[in-house]
Formats: sequence, C-alpha cells, structure tokens
Amino acid sequence: AGRVPHGSWRRLAPMRQPLPPGAAEIAPRDRHLAFKYSAKWRERTMLSHGMRPLALEDGGWLRPVMFDPSSRIARDTACQMVRSLCDSYERTKAVLILLTSFLPEVGAAGEASEQFLQLYQSLASEAPWKQFLALRGVLQQIADLMTKEIEQLHRLEETTLTSDLAQGYALKRLTELLAMFLEEGGARRTYKGRLVGGVLGGYLSLRRLVVQRTRLTDDTQEKLLELLEEMTTGTEAETAEFMAVCIETVQKYPLHDYRTPVFIFERLCSIIYPEENDVGEFFLTLEKDPQQEDFLQGRMLGNPYSSLEPGMGPLMRDVKNKICTDCELVALLEDDNGMELLVCNKIMSLDLPVKEVYKKVWCTSGEGVDAMRVVYRMRGLLGDATEEFVETLTQTNAEAVDDEQTYRMANVLADCGGLEVMLQRLAAIQRVGAARALVSTLLRLLALCTR
Repeated sequence: AGRVPHGSWRRLAPMRQPLPPGAAEIAPRDRHLAFKYSAKWRERTMLSHGMRPLALEDGGWLRPVMFDPSSRIARDTACQMVRSLCDSYERTKAVLILLTSFLPEVGAAGEASEQFLQLYQSLASEAPWKQFLALRGVLQQIADLMTKEIEQLHRLEETTLTSDLAQGYALKRLTELLAMFLEEGGARRTYKGRLVGGVLGGYLSLRRLVVQRTRLTDDTQEKLLELLEEMTTGTEAETAEFMAVCIETVQKYPLHDYRTPVFIFERLCSIIYPEENDVGEFFLTLEKDPQQEDFLQGRMLGNPYSSLEPGMGPLMRDVKNKICTDCELVALLEDDNGMELLVCNKIMSLDLPVKEVYKKVWCTSGEGVDAMRVVYRMRGLLGDATEEFVETLTQTNAEAVDDEQTYRMANVLADCGGLEVMLQRLAAIQRVGAARALVSTLLRLLALCTR
C-alpha cells in the first residue's frame, strides 16, 4: 500500500457533515447494532484477505518451534519474536501466561529448552510478575515437574546400567527457576510451607542415585540443600512445622532403608540442639600496653593480622611467640611466664586455642564485628595483676543452662508422633553393622529428647 502523506490522507478522508436541522439522533440500540455488524463485516473482510488476529491461547504453532530439537536458529528466532511482542503490560501478561503453559515441555525437550527458559526467566524476573505467577500456582507446578523428573531418574536407575551426561538438565533448570521465584520474600513466606516437603523429598531422592548421578544432578542436589536451608529458617512455629514434615517424609521410606532417614534425623538433631559452627577467618590486632610503652621495644606493624597467617595460632602461645619474634624480644621467646596476653581486660592462658578465645570471650562481649584486640605486656613490671585470669573455656564459666528451654523443640517430636517413628526404625534394624550411622543418629536424637 505504501505510505500516504498526512495532507493527502486528510483530503481523501470523508468530511463529517453536520446533522441537518430537525434530524433525530441515532437511537442507542441502533448505534449498538451498527457497531456490532460493522465489526463482523470487518472481521469477515480480513479473513477473506488472509489476515486474522494472533491467538496466544494455545500457542499451537509456537510450542513446537520454541522446543525444536533440530534447529537452534529456529528456537532463537521464536524467542526473539516473542520477546519483541512484550512492549506493554497486557502483552507481557498474556505472553507469561502462555509461556507458563509451556513449562511441562521442558522435561522432554532437555537442553533444547535453554532458549525458552532464558526468555521465561528474563520476563518473570521482576517482583510484580513473580507475585502474579505465584498467585497463578506456578510454584506448585514447578515443584510437581521437579518431582516428575526425579521419578524418571529413579526409573532409569532401576532399569538401565548406563547414564547420559546430559541427564538432569531439565531438573537443574527447574530448580533454578523455583529458586528465582522464592527470592521474592512474600512468595517465600506464603508458599514455603507447601513446598518444603517436596524439596526435602527431592533432595533425599537425589542422594540415593548411583548410576544416574551426573554433574548436573550433583549441582541440583546442592541447590536443593540451599533451598532447604533458606526455607527452614524462621520462627519457632515454622520450625515446628518443618519438623512435622520431616517425620511425615521418613514414613514414606521402607523400614529396611537404613540410608535415607539418616539425613532427616541428623537435621532434627541440629534443630533441637544446634552445634557451634567452626569459625572461619577472623582478624587480630596486637597492641602494646600503653603503660609499658617505655619498657617494651618494637611494635607490631602488620595490624590487623589474619588468623590464617603463620604464627597466629592455633594456641595463644603461638601469638605470644609471634610478638616476641617480630619485636625482637628474644629473652621472652621461651619464657611462658614473662609475657601476658589480655583480651577484653582478661588475662588469657597461653594454652587456650585462639579460635576459642575469639568465639567465647571476644564475640560474647559484643565486639565480634571488629578485629579481636589483644594487649601484650610484661608480667609483674608494674606490680601484681588485678585482672581475671582465664585458664579454661568450659560451660562452667557460663551461666547455668535450663535444659527445658535449651531442648524445648524436642516436644514437637512427641506431638507429631516422632518418638514412635524413631522407635519403629530402631526395632526394624536387623543388622547393626549395616545401619551403624542410622543407629548412632537415632540414639543421639533420643538422648536429646529425654534431656
């Protein structure tokens, strides 16, 4: 047809003639009928010329092209074309609804679904669209598809002796997609209670794979564990719900399965009585006692020192020797009684581990954000010491612990039938040697429950 200048179009356009005097306005019903039948005429005319509106409801032609296993160019072109349609709110909404209906194709398509998943993740990455799709049930849909993929892996585990290196691609990408939606705080709070059972079951199922284990399944297993950590940290009520889910999950596995329940019971132990995590890298600031400035030569110029540096541990004695070496205090190098190290205005025994001093003295004083300040001085130079001497770092130095308060989460196992399940597992063990890990974990959990 070509382009028509605006002036020419104005001349060719019919002029709106004013109504002659006395002419009646068109009745509302007549106007409605006129619009109705003119629209039908327009649609019929367009169809006769081969033009029809684009229907996105079924995506009949788009689905096979976006997952075409034989042509990457076709997949790229289809995704670029769909992306170009998303130039308004309504179109983006329609496209996301359509693409969500394509998610079941990911499992069969495998690596051919890469372009589709990239497009879907980029369109749904904004928080409003995550919330919109979550309300439409996409989280549960993804969880069901993940369960289906894991079941397929276990069928292959039981029926074949070979594995494909690409096995688990769809499962990994679906797990990443689920993690993307759970990054939204509102969606995580609302749906984590419904999804935690599926995520836990999926993680345990992947741990059992042997033949079908690939790099992709290992990555998926790690990602599921990360999701599990994020979904199970919250209030005590949410933790209690997760403990009940753990007991329900254990009951799904046969009594002769000695391996799978170990992780669940270990998890319950860590919830009831969390063990202290090992301290990573931290820093120390080594300072001379200001009152002995004139008596001690040298100065520690490398502050702050990393705890991973040579000479910074494992014992406080090693720190003392590092100070003596760097400051050329050779006379005090072999003399454990000549120098004192103070942390939080307390004299530390040189036999104490540096990490324990950092955790139990420095961090408990509320100063854990900064480098641990260690003050060194010569003993007896300005008279007898008046500070407290810390020789051991045991529970006796802390306040009395209320067992009822410390192990209060064990009551959840009594309420949800966990004790009965644990005793059933113990009674079903025929050979202790084959179930050594399970027995030790169950006995430890029972000991925590009876405190």
